[in-house]
Amino acid sequence: MRIELKATRLLGKKVIVTVLGIAAGLGSAVSQANSVNARMELGLSGATINDLGESFGLDAGYFMTPNLRARLGYSLLSYENKRRVGSINFAETVDQSNLKLTLDWFPWLPDNGLFASVGITKLGDPATLSATADNSLNYPLGGVLYSGAQLGVISGTIETEEILPYVGVGYKYDFGNKNGNGAYLQAEVGAVFGLETQLRLSSNNPNNLGNLNTFLQSYANEQNDKFEDRYVLYGLTLGYRF
Repeated sequence: MRIELKATRLLGKKVIVTVLGIAAGLGSAVSQANSVNARMELGLSGATINDLGESFGLDAGYFMTPNLRARLGYSLLSYENKRRVGSINFAETVDQSNLKLTLDWFPWLPDNGLFASVGITKLGDPATLSATADNSLNYPLGGVLYSGAQLGVISGTIETEEILPYVGVGYKYDFGNKNGNGAYLQAEVGAVFGLETQLRLSSNNPNNLGNLNTFLQSYANEQNDKFEDRYVLYGLTLGYRF
């Protein structure tokens, strides 16, 4: 697991460096954009993310060359879910605003058809957790057995890296004229990876027990490897080019 996490971290850094390098190297292409059929795009997007829920947002694109598009996306992810962490059942809540910057390459048709994406994603606030321990159960933490009443109310967060690499593929279909304004529909599937999830837990400690929160955080650390290190999204965008 440690080897896999290190490999993922190195791959993620390489993707981010590659994206930034390509963007810098293509600066001169922007000045040539008007002569190579450049276009602006604006669309409404929606995506399903693993089993977390649905996100909705806006996409803005600009064709730097006929086969290369820069795209900036803003999305909102909001959901409530039940999550079991070890022996504790939590209510999980997410209200997250995310940004995504990609370069999309259309290898066969100018600004249309199949494309490949590489970019970075900036994640917003982490998921929050809350649970009230079952008074009828006992919970072993740090070699000590605590009753549900002693644990009290447990709260926490599921934290990840903030800036992460993204790769994906998609297909774009234009309804308008090839060289003019018109609507388009786009479908894509992509993955964000290198999450390196960290679980943070604490109790309100109603009985002021020494070391309770220290043992609870140690318990949380043991759960980190059980979280996925990536998530997959399936997206659809309806937009207009001009």
